[in-house]
Amino acid sequence: MGDSAQLTCHISKGDRPLRVSWTFQGRQVGPEDGVEVLAVNEKTSILTITSASAAHSGNYTCRAQNAAGVTEHSAPVHVNGARTRLPFLRPVRCML
Repeated sequence: MGDSAQLTCHISKGDRPLRVSWTFQGRQVGPEDGVEVLAVNEKTSILTITSASAAHSGNYTCRAQNAAGVTEHSAPVHVNGARTRLPFLRPVRCML
């Protein structure tokens, strides 16, 4: 937890122009989600989780689109970290 993580998306084939986007659990991601997206070139995009937490665990999808169509690939991300201990609960007695 707290370390950065990177996912790289490279489109090996496809006519230009290409539009590449990232989603997390099906919705667009941005800086407000603690991630940065860098377009290295027209066919490579890097998503960086700047300070990974359990909230960043889930499926990330890279989506590439051009005039011919759309393709996407998803990958699961698991963030390990300190587990929160639940308080001990005592049974409750009811008297009727």
